[in-house]
Amino acid sequence: MKHEEAMQILQMYKDEMGQRIDKANAPEVKDVYQWQMDGFDMAIDALNQTAWIPVGERLPDDFEHVLVTLGNGYDGVTYDWRSNGDWYDWGKSIIAWMPLPEPYKGGEDND
Repeated sequence: MKHEEAMQILQMYKDEMGQRIDKANAPEVKDVYQWQMDGFDMAIDALNQTAWIPVGERLPDDFEHVLVTLGNGYDGVTYDWRSNGDWYDWGKSIIAWMPLPEPYKGGEDND
């Protein structure tokens, strides 16, 4: 399943939950639907954080360290950052990027 397809399915279920909230009469039923809708929001956010962003679509901020996908014969994944509008290491070989995940903190914070 492609990223776009997964996003469409999650959004469809979230929209359905919104309609059920609007039709529900009992507050406890609305609470359950809202809880489910919040879960779809969390899934959508998580999916968005793992999506590659083509460099032609948008670029990261200067000095933001990001994962990058390399093309042009270098095929692979590494990290890089931009400084004054230019990539630090890989330049024109970068075809897509994504933000780095939050660092592992251990314990319940990273369950």
